[in-house]
Amino acid sequence: TTFNVRSFIEEISMVTLLEGKVEVSNREETSKFSLLPNEQASVSLTGDITHSQSLGMENVNSWVSGGFYSLNEPLSDIARDLERRFNVTIQITDKSLANEIFTYRADGSATLGQILRHLKGTNELDYKMNEEQIEIVQR
Repeated sequence: TTFNVRSFIEEISMVTLLEGKVEVSNREETSKFSLLPNEQASVSLTGDITHSQSLGMENVNSWVSGGFYSLNEPLSDIARDLERRFNVTIQITDKSLANEIFTYRADGSATLGQILRHLKGTNELDYKMNEEQIEIVQR
């Protein structure tokens, strides 16, 4: 069985199954799902479980190879993932930009600078980098 668990305080938890079989339940065990390969379960902060089937394999496999893949996610979520991965602080100065939807894919060897330059190439944003502090601004 190969699966990934993404669980952080005050965030939706997710379990994604690559191969095998996994059962997901909420804390009270009032809701349960058995996942099959290429499926995902999300557990909300209130304990509600959402079951997604037929995920794109690229999304499911990216974590196995150390890659970075975001499909139609708000920039604020992508920034949070980058903060965790690269141990930096990212500030997005414009709320509408933070809610802007992006799709991004990089292999495990991509640097933070490469990822930021690629996002800048969308002509939606610019950034300033100062050691562990990054400011993302509307373009």
